[in-house]
Amino acid sequence: CLSCYNRKTQVEFSLPLKVADIPTGYTLSSAPPAVITYSLSGPSILIGSTLRSNTYVKLSLAGAATPGRTIFMNLESHLKLPEGIVVTRISPSALELNLEPQTSSGGIHP
Repeated sequence: CLSCYNRKTQVEFSLPLKVADIPTGYTLSSAPPAVITYSLSGPSILIGSTLRSNTYVKLSLAGAATPGRTIFMNLESHLKLPEGIVVTRISPSALELNLEPQTSSGGIHP
C-alpha cells in the first residue's frame, strides 16, 4: 500500500534493558533503569515492523575488566532500524554503569 508507506507517524515505545557480560568478580554498584524509551518518526508501515523487531536493549560490559564507570551513548545504535526511520528522542540519552569488585554483602548482578 503506497499510501501506507507515505503516511508519516511518530511513536514512543519503551524497551526493557538487559546488561550482559558483567566480568567475573564484579557487580554493578546500582541498578540501571529498567527501560529505555525511544521516540521514532517515519512511515507508519516501517514503524510497525520496527516495533516488532526490537524487543529489548542489550548493553554489554565485555572488556570492562576494571572497576569504574562505563558510559553508553548513542543508544539508538542498539536498535534495528530500517532506512526511513529516525530516532527523535531517547530517555535516558546516555547511561552510566559503575562496576565495583563483588563483595559477599551487596551489589547488583542482573
